[in-house]
Amino acid sequence: MGVLYDGLVTFDEDAAIHSTETSPLVQLTEIPETPRAEKFQLPRRKKSRPWLWGVLLIACVAGAASWPLWHNRGAGSDAILTYTVEPIHLDVSLKLSGEFKAIRNVEIRNLVEGISTILSIVPEGQMVAEGDQLVELASDTIKDRVEDARIRVENAKAALVNSQESLTIQEKQNESDLTTAETNAKLAQLDFDQFDKGDGPVELATRQTALENSKTDLERKTEDLKSAKALAAEGFVASNDVLDAQIAARDAQNKQSTATMNLEVWNKYAEPKQRQTLERKRDESLRELARVKIKAEAAILLKDADVKAREATLRVESNRLANLEKQLASCIIKAPQPGMVVYQSSTSSGGFSFNNQGPIDEGTQVRQNQILIQLPDTSRMMVEVRVAEQMTDRIRAGQICYVTVDALPGQVLTGKIDKISPLPDNSNRFMNPNLKEYPTQIVLDTTAPGLKPGMSAKVEIQIAQLDNVIGVPLQAVYTGGGESYVFVGNGANYERRVVKVGTSSSDTIQIVEGLKAGEAVLLSRPKDAPEDSAAPRSDHPGTEDSGPGGSGRGGAGRGKSKGNT
Repeated sequence: MGVLYDGLVTFDEDAAIHSTETSPLVQLTEIPETPRAEKFQLPRRKKSRPWLWGVLLIACVAGAASWPLWHNRGAGSDAILTYTVEPIHLDVSLKLSGEFKAIRNVEIRNLVEGISTILSIVPEGQMVAEGDQLVELASDTIKDRVEDARIRVENAKAALVNSQESLTIQEKQNESDLTTAETNAKLAQLDFDQFDKGDGPVELATRQTALENSKTDLERKTEDLKSAKALAAEGFVASNDVLDAQIAARDAQNKQSTATMNLEVWNKYAEPKQRQTLERKRDESLRELARVKIKAEAAILLKDADVKAREATLRVESNRLANLEKQLASCIIKAPQPGMVVYQSSTSSGGFSFNNQGPIDEGTQVRQNQILIQLPDTSRMMVEVRVAEQMTDRIRAGQICYVTVDALPGQVLTGKIDKISPLPDNSNRFMNPNLKEYPTQIVLDTTAPGLKPGMSAKVEIQIAQLDNVIGVPLQAVYTGGGESYVFVGNGANYERRVVKVGTSSSDTIQIVEGLKAGEAVLLSRPKDAPEDSAAPRSDHPGTEDSGPGGSGRGGAGRGKSKGNT
């Protein structure tokens, strides 16, 4: 009988499928309408000895009592067993081995930086509730580092406050300097406008008026001198009056010269000098205002940068303190969920941890991010199996599975396929590079008490249930020349008939085309049957889901006859 182990069909030597192709998994091709089968004459039976009839009769009776589906069409040592084709019920399933795992499994890691020492740890295998203490790590060094970090944070806070106050002072100083510079610029502009539109024109007009007056006075004094000289010549005035007129005329002449010079000095020297002085004062005040603005902006940028630097320093120190406080809190590791304590070192090869320091225990040193404990929640369990690559097209999510476990004899658990890995598991690739298995998770409908992660499980995945199908024993189907065929016997004759196969169980294969109910097939190859190399070869593709008697991939299962004789 054929047995399926982890997705591969194997058969006992006495019930092996007869095939000229050595591969157990060969792709069938679809066969066109079967040509007229070539018939061969069965060999004549040899005469049997009388005592052999008794032995054969006893064997036939025993076979009929234990296996009513099989019967003998002949007698003698060369008799060939046959099977009468009838519709059957065919259960197709896949039998695999796996192990239990928790659906929710939390890895408990050491989050403390550097190397830490375990002070206490909960015993392995103990059930814990959420919030229970699991591990306590040494924390003296971290406490000292926390105190140092707190001092650094306080210093950073003081430096930040000082920098912020310095920024405020600078802002006020800039405001005062800017106001002074703006006022000076405005005053300088006013002085220039006053001279340009007021004092300058007034001074010019004054000096021009003085010149005109001096000219008029000189003319009058000159006329007075002429009158005095004329009157003195006639004896009407004294000589002293003429002298007074001369003095007055010279005085008027001097005033005119002075007025002329004053006007010239104003136009050539005084007015340009004063104008340039006021213009320079005005322009300088404007430049000073611009310098004050730039200086104020630069000072603000410097102070603001210092504030940001102090804020960054405080932030870094605060984060460092928060990290150290978190590490200090991480020295006490509590259970994030209920579950059973499993040391990580127990799941490693040889019972040793990853860093080869042996199993974890009190006093063991552990590194940062090292996994210490696996905490599976045993209230919800699943089974993980590995499905061979050639069987992955037979399974899908949602298929019903039956699970048995040695630890719970007599109980059959049910579940469904939840997840099929898209990639194969390469953990055993070093041992067998050609082995490709896909991890498949089966979630149990109900988790029985007593199940623990790591327990072995036997899983039967129900692939198909076929009713009223034509099926024959696996050993009745042969492969050769890219096709499947059977030997159909009728009395002393037989014929080689090409068939199209479907799915299969561990001992039965479905015949899709080529046989009908009531026909008998031979269960062993006739000795005088021609070799497969002489058989016709079909170019039509076969079914994708062929049986092991042909060239497909079969599953484990049971075939039940409905009316075999």
